[in-house]
Amino acid sequence: MLRVRSIALFVALALPSIARADVTVIYAAPSERAPLVARPVCPVGMSESACARAAATPPTPPPPPRIAITPPPPPRTPEPRVAITPPPPPRTPQPAALPPAPSACAAPVTFVRGSERRSLVLLDCDGRPHPESLVALSVLARPPGAPLPDPATLVAHASDPTWVAPSIRRLHPGLLERLRVIADRFPGHAIEIVSGDRPDARPGSRHLHGLALDLRVSGASLDAVHELVSRFDRTGVGLYPAGGFLHLDVRTRATRWVDASGPGEPPRPTPEDAPPRAARIRRVPTPDAPAPPPPRPSDDELGLDADAIVDALTRELDARMPTLAPPRLR
Repeated sequence: MLRVRSIALFVALALPSIARADVTVIYAAPSERAPLVARPVCPVGMSESACARAAATPPTPPPPPRIAITPPPPPRTPEPRVAITPPPPPRTPQPAALPPAPSACAAPVTFVRGSERRSLVLLDCDGRPHPESLVALSVLARPPGAPLPDPATLVAHASDPTWVAPSIRRLHPGLLERLRVIADRFPGHAIEIVSGDRPDARPGSRHLHGLALDLRVSGASLDAVHELVSRFDRTGVGLYPAGGFLHLDVRTRATRWVDASGPGEPPRPTPEDAPPRAARIRRVPTPDAPAPPPPRPSDDELGLDADAIVDALTRELDARMPTLAPPRLR
C-alpha cells in the first residue's frame, strides 16, 4: 500500500510546470477491506455461526419434478363382427313336375310309360276334359329322350294352347274323351302309352300335332280293345299286331287300317276289310260302348279333304279352349 502512495506522489511532483494548478489528485484508502465473498444474509434471530454453517452447506437441489408416466392403453381387440343374415324370402311352393290327380266325380285312370306311372281323372264332373290331367298326360307322352320339365317351366306355359314345355306338345283334349271310354270298358286296367308326340314321324302323321297316341291296355287282349275302339266315330284306329299296340287319333271321320309291319320295318298299312258297323255291334254286344252314329256318306263321296278339315277343326278347338290354370300344388 505504501508503494502505491509513493508512486502517486512521484507522479504529482513530476508534472510539468504548465500543468494546471486546479488539478488535484486525491486518493483515499478504503476504510476496510472489501470481502471477496459476499456475506450471507441471515434471518433475524439466527446466530452468525449457524448462519455461516447454513451458508457453507450447499443447498439441497429440489427434487426433480415427478413425471407421471401413464402406460399406453392395451391394444384394442376388434370386436368380432356379427354377420347379420337377412331373413330368407318367403318360400313359394312350387308345383310338381307332373300335376297330381285332381279330385273329381269320375274314378282316376292309371297310365304307365316305362318307369313313370300316373293316376289321372280324365273328365271333370261336367264331362269335359280336365286341364290338369291333359298337362300330365302330355308330359307322359313327350318325345323319346325329352327331359321331365321342371315346375317353373310348366307354370310359364300354363296358358300356351300348343306347348306345355319346350319340345313337349300339348295333346288334343279329344283324346281324353276316348281314353275315358276305354277305361270304363276295362276298369282296373292300366293304359300303357307306347308313344305320343314323335317329331321324327312321317310327314302328315298326327303324331306331329299332338292328335295321336299308340297304346295298349294291360291285362286285356289286343283284339278286345280293338273291337271297342273300332266303334268310335271321328277317330283313326290302326291295328299293329306285330308291335302289339293300337294307334288312336282324332280326326273328322272314322278311319281304320291294319299295319302288318314288324319293329324296324317300313309301314305296310292296309284298309281294314270289316263287315258293316251295325252287324259288328250285333254280333259282339258291348253295353258300355257308346251308341253308333247313324250312317252317313263318306268324305270321298262328298268331295271333302279330311286332312284340311281336321287341321281347321284343331285350330278352332284350340281357340275355344279356356285358358289353362297352373297345375295344382301337392
